[in-house]
Amino acid sequence: MKRRRIMITNDDGIQSEGLLAAVRAAKEFGEVIVVAPAKQQTAMGRAYPRTKDMGIIRKVDYEVEAYAVNGSPGYCAAFGLLEILDTLPDLVISGINFGCNMGMSLTCSGTLGAAFEAYSQGAPVMAVSLETAAEDIMVTSSRKVGFQMAEEVTRQWIPQILEQVHEKKNEAYRFLNINIPSETSDTEKYRMTFLEDQNYYVLQRPPKRDRSKPYCLGYIIQVDDEKLHKGSDIQTVCHDRLISVTPISMDMTRTSLSHF
Repeated sequence: MKRRRIMITNDDGIQSEGLLAAVRAAKEFGEVIVVAPAKQQTAMGRAYPRTKDMGIIRKVDYEVEAYAVNGSPGYCAAFGLLEILDTLPDLVISGINFGCNMGMSLTCSGTLGAAFEAYSQGAPVMAVSLETAAEDIMVTSSRKVGFQMAEEVTRQWIPQILEQVHEKKNEAYRFLNINIPSETSDTEKYRMTFLEDQNYYVLQRPPKRDRSKPYCLGYIIQVDDEKLHKGSDIQTVCHDRLISVTPISMDMTRTSLSHF
């Protein structure tokens, strides 16, 4: 296979163990460049925040050419594609994320925010997330979380996406969202899925509090089993314990305007 140029980003930050696992998976396929947030940016979606340090970029000592960006995951992808790289890469990988990104929680995800941004700029994208407990969602490392199997899943899908997209075989591979169950034993067992129509991360009602004081909404991972649809991303990962591979489209139109 022709050696390619691959940009890797995430939302867990430049020090994330999952990011390093993605780099190891991609290195054998070509030149890898990392453009990742300077610090944790989980649940930022595709936000374009305005902060005093926005857009500060520093080159960092890493296994490959790498840049830490002061900004959201979406901004990292944008800075990478519009300023750091001189040409559009053959593939953008966002991840490997601490915690799944499935169902209606998808648009909250910084992992997917970076992927959406890269896709909007014309790059094929692959978002990869590993199932973890809720308390491990906003970390960059954890003794309880290992990325060996997720790294292998990523390694297996990179050439498939490159072949399908760049040889114009299947455009559905241009944006894939991959979610991997924890303790995956067989990296080749997967299902092509669709987004479940319920949240995977459920926000919790605040207690009585002083509303003049700062407060951050808490969340839990909670799945309504009775409302799950067979073959959805959440059902596939949480119940069948299979890898979920979901082709994503940015067309959010519910129906044709001619129906109105």
